[in-house]
Amino acid sequence: MPPSRHANGWRGFYGKEGQVSAGRRAGGPAPGRRRRWPARLERFYKRYRAQYDVYRALIQPGVTVAGVPVGWLSPEEARAKVMETVAAPYYQDFTLLYQDQPLTLSPEIDLAFDIPVTDMVDEAMAASHQYDYWKGFWRWLKGSVETLTLDSRCG
Repeated sequence: MPPSRHANGWRGFYGKEGQVSAGRRAGGPAPGRRRRWPARLERFYKRYRAQYDVYRALIQPGVTVAGVPVGWLSPEEARAKVMETVAAPYYQDFTLLYQDQPLTLSPEIDLAFDIPVTDMVDEAMAASHQYDYWKGFWRWLKGSVETLTLDSRCG
């Protein structure tokens, strides 16, 4: 791309008389410097971008895992809540009577019973943020939330 003609003569891509460098436009920032946003706009962007990143670290509102609402929770909080509400009762030891002898069994140890709470919460987290980062940021700034419908799968 040839340099542009200005009132003060030919200006190269660095904005200096007679210099040309590929990939730079006339009047752009000096080498090694970036174009700065106005200070207010930069503070606004950084503040709201940080808040949006916190929002994206949470599971989207309205998401449930095994019937337990986990929206607005971090993945760690959601795992604890699902484990406490759904999985913990299934891990309690129980006693069977076998030939008039009590036999205490542990679902986790003796029966190798496992509820994949971590996998379920990870799937909910991944599914709740399937949309493009910047489109989601724009919606979030406007106060709207994307509603996602996921088909429930067993297996």
